[in-house]
Amino acid sequence: MHRLDEDLREAIERARAATEQNQSRFGSRVPSDERRRRAEELAHERLPAYLAEGRLEGRIRDASLQGAVNWWNWERGSLIMLGPTGCGKSTAAGLIVRRLLDEACRAGGWDWQRACSTWWYSATALELARRHHPIGRGEAPEVTRACTGKLLVLDDLGWSPNDVQVVAYVLHERMERQLSTIVTSSLTKADLTARYGDAVIRRLLESGRRLPKVVECFEQDVDDVKMLAAGDR
Repeated sequence: MHRLDEDLREAIERARAATEQNQSRFGSRVPSDERRRRAEELAHERLPAYLAEGRLEGRIRDASLQGAVNWWNWERGSLIMLGPTGCGKSTAAGLIVRRLLDEACRAGGWDWQRACSTWWYSATALELARRHHPIGRGEAPEVTRACTGKLLVLDDLGWSPNDVQVVAYVLHERMERQLSTIVTSSLTKADLTARYGDAVIRRLLESGRRLPKVVECFEQDVDDVKMLAAGDR
């Protein structure tokens, strides 16, 4: 009987140690003050300043973009939001990132790890980072993060005339890693294809190997959503 008690105590101690190790590595499922603070820091570090705080819902002018916000989660594929400047594409992407941070703060664990590996870059910023990175010192850190982050928001695709090479590289790397990407652009899908090539756009849609979604907001009727990728789940 004494031996059984010792075995039970040892089993309980091993379970306690394993739980503490997992919590240390992945974060407790109970929200902590430290994780709340870090979530706020991440919002300000990763998002443009105008998207890091305050209410964003009222800034989205197109109902289809709000639908895209509600649609995207970690099980979805890439999301491409196209439309004229000011319709709320970047705001919609910012809402998604802030929701992920909020959910991860409450859940901890793997959700928290993924949220911490979410990055936001404009295509122009990536092109400049690569251009100014010292030759012979590997890839620019910003480009490496864009290639490997669990989620990448690639904002304002098509704005810079010199970003084709770095965009093609990043999207290829993300496709190879089966990682989803959220893209915003003022170009139509046809213009994006003409600019970057069909193979690049195909890589974007295939990243994550899950169902992608493309939303265009150029029509007069803002409630009209064109699903250019197959299906809508």
